[in-house]
Amino acid sequence: MIFCKKCGTELLEGTQAQVQLTCIPCANGASLFNDSSRNYREFNRRLDTQHIGIEKIRSEKLHIDYQIVATIRDNDPRHRSRSIVVGTFIGVVRLYKETGKICVVYPIMLDNGQVLDRAKSVLIRAHQSGSYPDKTVYASG
Repeated sequence: MIFCKKCGTELLEGTQAQVQLTCIPCANGASLFNDSSRNYREFNRRLDTQHIGIEKIRSEKLHIDYQIVATIRDNDPRHRSRSIVVGTFIGVVRLYKETGKICVVYPIMLDNGQVLDRAKSVLIRAHQSGSYPDKTVYASG
């Protein structure tokens, strides 16, 4: 891990801040708090469970494979109360047309089951209605 030489904030790898060894607020002459001990920012990568992309990638006679796309969010190093998208994780599930059973072909990293359960709920509703969309989403919040 690399930290800002002025305030001790962890710096994201591959950024200009890392090259300069100075976080964005310190480079701009601004701090988040007057108390320097509260200026430390931590990173906390997590899956966004409120917006999940679901896309058909293959359709066979007995089953359909769907790609599940979940974005990875992290704390924004520029603003203490915000988060930013830093990447995506992709998984694959198989929906059997006859039974409606859904099996995981490729799991989604960092998923504790929430993303998969929410994507399954969308696909189960699609199966019950008899329509298999090419593209859909789970959205909440």
